[in-house]
Amino acid sequence: MTPLQLPAHTDRTVVLASLKKDRELTCQILEAANILCEPLSDLSNLDDAIEQGLSVLIIGSEMLTTDILESLKHSLSKQETWSGLAVIVLTGSGRYQISPSTLRQVYETLHYVTILTRPVPVSHFVSVVRGAVTGRRRLYDVRALMAKYTQELIGRKSVEASMRQTLQELAKSKNEAENANRAKTSFLANLSHELRTPLCAMLGFAELLKDPALSHEDRIGYVNIICRNGHQLVTLIDDILDLSKIEAGHLQLEHIVVSLPSLLSDISSSLAIKAREKGINLNFESVGEIPESIISDPTRLRQILLNIIGNAIKFTNHGSVTVKVAHKVEPEPLGGRLSCTVEDTGCGIIAEAADKLFIPFSQADVSTTRKFGGTGLGLALSRRLARSLGGDVTLAATEQNRGSTFFVTVAAPLAKGMTALAFEPPAAATSSGSAVPALKPLSGVRLLLAEDAPDSQLLIERFLRIEGAEVDLAEDGAEAVKKATAKDYDVILMDIQMPILDGYGATAALRGQGYLGPIIALTAHAMPGEYEKSIRAGCDYHLTKPVDRKLLIQTVSRYSGQNIKGALPKTPSTAVGATTLNGNRSATD
Repeated sequence: MTPLQLPAHTDRTVVLASLKKDRELTCQILEAANILCEPLSDLSNLDDAIEQGLSVLIIGSEMLTTDILESLKHSLSKQETWSGLAVIVLTGSGRYQISPSTLRQVYETLHYVTILTRPVPVSHFVSVVRGAVTGRRRLYDVRALMAKYTQELIGRKSVEASMRQTLQELAKSKNEAENANRAKTSFLANLSHELRTPLCAMLGFAELLKDPALSHEDRIGYVNIICRNGHQLVTLIDDILDLSKIEAGHLQLEHIVVSLPSLLSDISSSLAIKAREKGINLNFESVGEIPESIISDPTRLRQILLNIIGNAIKFTNHGSVTVKVAHKVEPEPLGGRLSCTVEDTGCGIIAEAADKLFIPFSQADVSTTRKFGGTGLGLALSRRLARSLGGDVTLAATEQNRGSTFFVTVAAPLAKGMTALAFEPPAAATSSGSAVPALKPLSGVRLLLAEDAPDSQLLIERFLRIEGAEVDLAEDGAEAVKKATAKDYDVILMDIQMPILDGYGATAALRGQGYLGPIIALTAHAMPGEYEKSIRAGCDYHLTKPVDRKLLIQTVSRYSGQNIKGALPKTPSTAVGATTLNGNRSATD
């Protein structure tokens, strides 16, 4: 079997320029840096130079006539596109500058081209040439390594077929890795938002509790908000830790006696409040008799059902969510199987998105996060937990705008005799709250707060009203645009992740209509680059959640013209040196 032969290559560089002294000086500079170089007076010997082995061609822009470009294109066409033969074009400034039409031809003709404007610092020039030489050498080294492994795969197929297959597999692996990285980057950004949103409410309302003049009713209301957001935060963290344990194979399960009616009644009571808040019915039904007790892990079983039923409530705005519970006695070793069918009359799932439902770090649609929140972990975690308990979670049926049906099963051996299932009605939800009297620092300042999270709305509104501001609310970007164009505001506080139209879109829409007033991004997104993204969208400044009360008041004061005591930082710490679209420093620098 003949070994695969790779084209010959060296680290040689040739210089093509109209003046002999330019060619010789360039070669002297490169040879002093231990880079092989030889001058070339015209293109007649270029084919021979390429055939003998060539890494870099350096050419003066004055040589780039249409004929030379065509000749150069013909010579380079003999090289493999992967070979990385680099072309460095040296141009000048003023009348010596390369013309736009020639520049376009250069980019259309050459695969690997770098444009350098003279005078070029010697160190930079040498660095560019050495980088091109090294890059070409690495391409051949990688190609040689691929050839080595290709030889091991050659059997009934030819070398060419094996190479093609290997390249296809490499491309597929690369795409899969890039898709996974994009999904995880998106997940981390959304996770940051989901963590900061409850933290914003907890820290903000905890600060409000410091007010000695706060009424008892308000104090209890704020404590309830802190507790609710704390539970939300703990649930999120637990989901992340559980998924990590499952993937690492370290999840520990219990197998103890579980009172099934008590567990289901507890789940019904926990979720009934959310259902009533949305104006939908939550129904539990038993299909046949179910056992009084089973053997299972009550914590994990409760977690699965809370996730699946809670998800159904979240995506249902009218109608009902129905949970049908059944138990079937089976031979050993299973002994029995518990099944729960969860039917909702919600928005349903498009067919193309159904495959993504149980993949960690993803949701059915990118707009899902914006409209409903969440990290996309619930279904993935629930399926893995159910499979750990000898069952599964599947999407049984779905239809857009008609609803979805999920089917949950777990192994559930009998512990006691059979009995009918009964539920206690869940307790009614209560809430309280009152307005905080206004103070003076922002007295007379008219604000529009665009924020879709109710707790964040209440918190930020209280912060602003305490300082004397007049605050109007908008629950989504579209409403914010409508209100901002109908009424004169001193400052707009614009949340970024909102339904219907997000903060970036709302800001762009306002700026497109000629709105010149201050717009301050106020968001739980805190990943690197978010500040620059807000500025590019047209915002004047970017504040992150959890809200720093003092910085919020100072920022609003500054942009409303009040200028109360206290200096703003130039830019958020995650975005030092951010620039605007025109390349100048932003107004806050």
